[in-house]
Amino acid sequence: MKVPILLLPCCAKTGGGTSSELMLKAPYILLAEDSDDDTFFTRRCLAAAGIELELRRCADGLQVCEFLRKCGDDLPLAIVLDLKMPLMDGFETLQWIREQPAFGHLPIVILSSSEMQQDVARAKKLGCTEYLVKPHSLPELEKLLKGLIERLLAKAGISPVSTSPKMVRPSP
Repeated sequence: MKVPILLLPCCAKTGGGTSSELMLKAPYILLAEDSDDDTFFTRRCLAAAGIELELRRCADGLQVCEFLRKCGDDLPLAIVLDLKMPLMDGFETLQWIREQPAFGHLPIVILSSSEMQQDVARAKKLGCTEYLVKPHSLPELEKLLKGLIERLLAKAGISPVSTSPKMVRPSP
């Protein structure tokens, strides 16, 4: 089953159009994952579940911080964050994001292989939106990711109706 996505408005005016036209951008997920294999399987499972949603990747927490500083108004729908990353781990990254007024509201989902209760408790204390344990099979990962994306879309008030950017003229 395909899960198409309604596009979110961007504040930038379109080139060559009038000031009343807005360019709509597709929502995306920022994946913070250092493993190429886990990134590959995440993309594969999203595609297998029929989810047409852009996935942008950062390989460590420092890259996440830099990405968010540079993205301006084009913030991700959510951040899916691994805990065990080089340079700046998921806990440090989560804490940094929550301390930033411009990003503190973003949904942050921990997707980790750790089932340790102290990791779950620490992540929740630092402000993660959800804590999910990576399953050991692709069908289970596909089901987990599909459910996650559906929850994130519902929470953001996005209806699954369209997947490509469109030009719209706002109603007067």
